[in-house]
Amino acid sequence: EELRICGHSAPLMMEEAELCFPQLLNTSCRRPQPPHSEALLVYILLFFISVLTAALNLLLIISISHFRQLHSPTNLILLSLAVSDFFVGLLVIPVEILMTGTCWVLGDLMCALYFLLPYTLISASVGSMVLISIDRYVAICDPLRYPTRVTVRVVTAAVCLCWLCSVVYSVAIMYDHLKQPGRYNPCHGECTSICCICCAPASPDLSCVVIPLCDTRRCVSQWCVKSTLSPTKKNNFRQRLKLASQKNRND
Repeated sequence: EELRICGHSAPLMMEEAELCFPQLLNTSCRRPQPPHSEALLVYILLFFISVLTAALNLLLIISISHFRQLHSPTNLILLSLAVSDFFVGLLVIPVEILMTGTCWVLGDLMCALYFLLPYTLISASVGSMVLISIDRYVAICDPLRYPTRVTVRVVTAAVCLCWLCSVVYSVAIMYDHLKQPGRYNPCHGECTSICCICCAPASPDLSCVVIPLCDTRRCVSQWCVKSTLSPTKKNNFRQRLKLASQKNRND
């Protein structure tokens, strides 16, 4: 028996070295292929962007927090924006780079918790920019009453409310993923937030399984599986795919 993956023949039993978890032969993902030179250059560029983003935002955080004369309402909103961007550069971008080239080894629960981070940070960043716009609007349109209407206490409450709404929004989006961690992971060693399965046989001996793995960073991929199995095993294989598709739609 032979298995063809996207037109390339391979033994039905993959070598253990190609799997993320060799002890889980039937449910383990394959190890990602080493990046090509072009992709490696992109990863290096993203790494430097990540370091620069984290360093500059950390400098801004330290400056506003340390010098009391910088504790103005506008600077407090900038501080909120700098905090969200700092964690994007420190955590989100490096983890996303690692996830494209390595297997996920932290488990389903950490995968579900991880996806809360980018949703929360992006929401807080957008909310901070909205607060900056409101602050500038009031300062330009009503400059006489600006010092009394926009105070440090008011801005602090607005920033805290912004972050609280961001966390609630992220939990609401990822509720199903948090309730049942790993439900969208096609195999062990992968970390995704949404998985939609659609099966469409292209020919009597070709079953094309299109599995878009939609998360914050990618929407992949198409697995074309061609096997030299017996007709009975082919029918069993297609029935299992049909049941998996129906189960996914019911979920």
